[in-house]
Amino acid sequence: MMRSCGSGRRLKCLVAGWRDAAGMLWEPSRLMAIKFSSERIDQDMMLKKVSYKQSIKEGTTAELEFCDPRALGGKEAKGKSDKAYAAPETD
Repeated sequence: MMRSCGSGRRLKCLVAGWRDAAGMLWEPSRLMAIKFSSERIDQDMMLKKVSYKQSIKEGTTAELEFCDPRALGGKEAKGKSDKAYAAPETD
């Protein structure tokens, strides 16, 4: 049930470069704090997939796909996301 709840929460974004602010390559399975106001996301999310790209038009970029950690068998994410994404309580 937790995995199903987590599967509905995804985010894709395109960032400049292949490295984060600390200089580390973007790698799947990293848990990161994500705040994206227009999508009402403010929680820890798991980096599920990374696509490294280079082109003359866009330069060096990485397409990042994040998901709720519950989608990969993790626990409820910490944060302040909209209550509609909370898992229902079970007995």
